[in-house]
Amino acid sequence: MKVVKAREIAAEVAGVGKSKIKIDFARMEDISKAITRDDIRALLKDGGITVSKENYQSRGRARVKHVRRKMGRGRKAGSKKGTLKAREKPKKRWIQKVRALRKELSKQKTEKNLETKEYRTFYRRVKGNWFKNKKHLTQTIGEGSKK
Repeated sequence: MKVVKAREIAAEVAGVGKSKIKIDFARMEDISKAITRDDIRALLKDGGITVSKENYQSRGRARVKHVRRKMGRGRKAGSKKGTLKAREKPKKRWIQKVRALRKELSKQKTEKNLETKEYRTFYRRVKGNWFKNKKHLTQTIGEGSKK
């Protein structure tokens, strides 16, 4: 068997990557005679083929750590790059706000805090950007029910 193929099969059998497999070139005769996976397993047991245990930290993991370290800074006014609109698109912010408000409205309607007519009024106000946020909406609904 060719060395390359032996390395591939040994990697599969050992459950590691091909780069972790080390072949003892003094035992090339045994490796070339190995035909089956059982032969490769025997070579792994005897020491003709070894698996290196070295665990190096992957560069991907190192990059993640670097990014995490950077996340802790760069949020103050002087460090921001780009306008508010560049950092978060206004339409995206609008969509998030409207979806949250409409979800809250439907929740209030199912809890019977709103009648259909009131619901439609509040729904149109949400569309018209009448409310600043969800808290503002719930306060307005609460004031309406007190009257």
